[in-house]
Amino acid sequence: MSEIKILTDSSAQLTPEEIKKYHITVVPLSVTIDGNTYIDGVEITRQQFVQKMSESKKLPTTSQPPIGTIVDTINDLTKDGSEVIGIFLAKVLSGTIDAARQAVKLTGKSDLVHIVDSELTDRSEGFQVLAAARDAAAGKTIPEILAHIEKIKKTQRLHLLIVNLENVIKGGRLGPLAGKIVNMLNIRIELQMPNGHLKIAKKGRGKKFDMTPKFRTNLGVIFMSKLSKQDKIEIYHLWHDYQISPAELSQRYRVGRSNINYLLALIGRHGLAILDQPFTTYTSNFKEQALRRIIVEHEPARRVSIDLGLKSSGMLYNWLREYRKNGYNIVNKQRGRPPHDQKRTADQTGKSSAQARKRTLTPAELEAENRERIRKKIERLSRPADQEPQAAEIAQAVTQLRRELKVSVTFILDAINANPNLPHLSRSNYYYTLKKKDKERDNREIMAEIKAIYEEHKHRYGYRRITAELRRRGLLVNHKKVQRLMNKLKLFGIVSKRWHKYSSYRGTQGPIKPDLIKRSFSAVYPNHKWYSDVTEFKLKGQKTYLSPIIDGCTQEIVSYTISRSPNLKQTMDMLRQAWRKHPALNGLIFHTDQGWQYQNGQFQAWLKNHGISQSMSRKGNSLDDGLMEGFFGILKREMFYGFEKHFKNLTELEDAIRDYIEYYNQKRIKIKLKGLTPLEYRKLVLS
Repeated sequence: MSEIKILTDSSAQLTPEEIKKYHITVVPLSVTIDGNTYIDGVEITRQQFVQKMSESKKLPTTSQPPIGTIVDTINDLTKDGSEVIGIFLAKVLSGTIDAARQAVKLTGKSDLVHIVDSELTDRSEGFQVLAAARDAAAGKTIPEILAHIEKIKKTQRLHLLIVNLENVIKGGRLGPLAGKIVNMLNIRIELQMPNGHLKIAKKGRGKKFDMTPKFRTNLGVIFMSKLSKQDKIEIYHLWHDYQISPAELSQRYRVGRSNINYLLALIGRHGLAILDQPFTTYTSNFKEQALRRIIVEHEPARRVSIDLGLKSSGMLYNWLREYRKNGYNIVNKQRGRPPHDQKRTADQTGKSSAQARKRTLTPAELEAENRERIRKKIERLSRPADQEPQAAEIAQAVTQLRRELKVSVTFILDAINANPNLPHLSRSNYYYTLKKKDKERDNREIMAEIKAIYEEHKHRYGYRRITAELRRRGLLVNHKKVQRLMNKLKLFGIVSKRWHKYSSYRGTQGPIKPDLIKRSFSAVYPNHKWYSDVTEFKLKGQKTYLSPIIDGCTQEIVSYTISRSPNLKQTMDMLRQAWRKHPALNGLIFHTDQGWQYQNGQFQAWLKNHGISQSMSRKGNSLDDGLMEGFFGILKREMFYGFEKHFKNLTELEDAIRDYIEYYNQKRIKIKLKGLTPLEYRKLVLS
């Protein structure tokens, strides 16, 4: 039987249910990881791909399907005389569509097969595929389906969110784009693909970045925005496939964290199909059964809401409030226009009740009511208690009041300025605010650079180090400006977290050495003062221990060892590693606390035999070893505290510690080292 069939590639990210429901044929791409090749969507899922990419030493690459595979697929689909519409990944991202066009020429069936460049990828491409499949199932013709696809293209916008810049630089899953990305890397975090062309995003995270409405709670200002279906699907994939936390998604999309958690739980329970659910009017019986589960069976309201597939958890709470308000009775509000007989009665009486009320008000009373509404509107502008709203926010409120009250700007501004408890705004300032440009418009390139540095260093940099990094890249920007732009972009460095401190002190077990450092931690040249200590990492009931040496001049980690128990062998191995890197250690001062390892005779003898003077902190004075303690604080703040759930076991945690120490020595700049990394500063000092 002749029909219209739909063909696409695996980058469309269709679910198995969608493929089965619409009889879509998918040609998979291939993925190569550490020399092993997998068929995308068949031998490896997206979650497995992300996991293997994080574990592999060499980043994965992808390749288009072989032309022979596409030829065989086309021949199979058209053998009964059916026509085929093939929708493929954007040409700028892959050569898959060129391979498909060559396959059509080889089969000689260009009259039956129609190839379409989606100009997009991922679920954006998937929307086009699903629309075409629905049209084909509805019996539409080829021209109608192709016209529908073109219409969809004009309404779609794809944002390429770069989660890990290092992966993009080295190739990652966007292998064909690596050259372009590298050329533009200094100015982007988010890209867009209008009309199939890769371009730098010009407006932060889209229109919602500047248009986000706000509402006020007792806890401060919470930003809210209405999410589109594409936004919801993207949020779910970022959380499910790339392990982006709900807290970060909340900031990224300007949506409350509880709403993000509810959305993720809802999709996890019902699948992405829940987003296609049409508007539903719930019956009284349905509401009563739902409320019974909460009131009688004592089920949590959130669980009931998710189980019933309600679009918002607030719906159930609203039902419960109205239920109690109406004497524990379900009352459905009448929607739509009033019945015809009621309308006729209103017409006969002359005017509606609202109009009648307006007619009964005198001009003086109407003016007083309008002034009261203006006062309430301005008083309720979202702002901290100790800060007045900005002129732009007041101007926006004035514009809204003009439309609602049908009064002049002069009347509204006079009402505002006549009240001493309200923030004042002049007429000229109102029109100036409406017309003025965003003062940060000329800083878009710097803002893009700031976001790139912020993401490259995994949110570890604050405004001071970002300022230093910008100067390393040739951009001389004042640190106050960087701080202002980071606040505007909502970019904040990782905050410290208090934790239980590990102590290796077990009393006096050997000779206690004097404190030769006396908190004078810095040194003029390398290998003059070294500091060491042991710190503990707890993960899922297990522990691992890090024992490093830090140089007082360059603040580099000279050597380190990681062990599942804090034993003497760990400490001695650390010393031997450091000695192999720097054999000439005569005159070195080696400072530690009074831990049992450092009181051990073998440890002290080794130092003495190599011409090293041993120094110890006073008992109970961790600040005497402040340089080492400072490094532990930086290490745990930037890669451990708050990231524990990212590590499945101690092995992954230990690998992350090794990666961080390499990053700390080679890439992480320090203000105290003149904006250089520890290894760069060593070269500078020794040059």
